[in-house]
Amino acid sequence: MFLARLVLGAVGLLWAFTTAIGSGVNDILNILGFTLNPAQQVFAGAVVFGVALLWDNALLRSQLNGHSGAPNLLWQGVKVGPANRGDGFELTVTCRNDGPTARIDRASEVGGTHTYSFLDGPPVPFAMRWEGFDDGGYIETGVFQLVMLCDTAEEAADHKVTWRVVYWDPHLRHAYVSECSTVVRFTRDKPSILPPPHLDPTSPQERNKKYKREYRRGESGHSLRLSTR
Repeated sequence: MFLARLVLGAVGLLWAFTTAIGSGVNDILNILGFTLNPAQQVFAGAVVFGVALLWDNALLRSQLNGHSGAPNLLWQGVKVGPANRGDGFELTVTCRNDGPTARIDRASEVGGTHTYSFLDGPPVPFAMRWEGFDDGGYIETGVFQLVMLCDTAEEAADHKVTWRVVYWDPHLRHAYVSECSTVVRFTRDKPSILPPPHLDPTSPQERNKKYKREYRRGESGHSLRLSTR
């Protein structure tokens, strides 16, 4: 008996609510020279109420499945200096995480190829490595630096360095790929950056699409070589 009264009360409230909405719609239509009868007012109120519910649900899904709260790596600048007693170079990149803490995936990598401006031939790979970068750790909110080392570089050659950071949101729901590159002209006295470097300007949405496209896997299982440290 109580449940029946509760259901009847809810139906009555919904009827009153949709009727009130329909009355408001009718007031607006009156200005335009149209009039709705009582049945049409109830129908109009139900339609407006249903559309509002669908819209609210769509906004909620967008917040749950979107990337508004994602880590956002904003690359800011690159500098280079000699390393390993002049045999190599050290590349330092400044970046700011403009979002929450990011979890770094072990798929993150750095590499490079070198060419000579005075010789024809294909680019030759050379070794680069992270310095002090925990590829299974975290990137906190705020400014940080990535340091990459080339222990032995080729004199008077142009070295293209490419780094890729693969990272996750704090809840491990979405993964992102950000890839940048720059060219270092190496001399023992003063290695230099050949401007302009390519610093990834893409949005979290685009970086998430890049992850899905290039790694060809979903995000639900995240079999990602994540560090357990």
